[in-house]
Amino acid sequence: MYYAGVTGMVGFWLSIGEVATPFSAWAAFAASYLAIVACEPLITYAAVKGLKSVENHWAVGKLTAVRELSLA
Repeated sequence: MYYAGVTGMVGFWLSIGEVATPFSAWAAFAASYLAIVACEPLITYAAVKGLKSVENHWAVGKLTAVRELSLA
């Protein structure tokens, strides 16, 4: 949802800007986010799973909220 909002906001600002920007330029920008949108959930899941394996370490307990997270 975050990246869709960013892409929509960029499209909005391009549409009201003083310089005419072709739709293809916005579409190229939006397409550049596809890799992030595809990879971000996997990276987040891997990071949470890794932190869950060491959630009893004092630093993880003090510096994160991983104990409250669930990987259901």
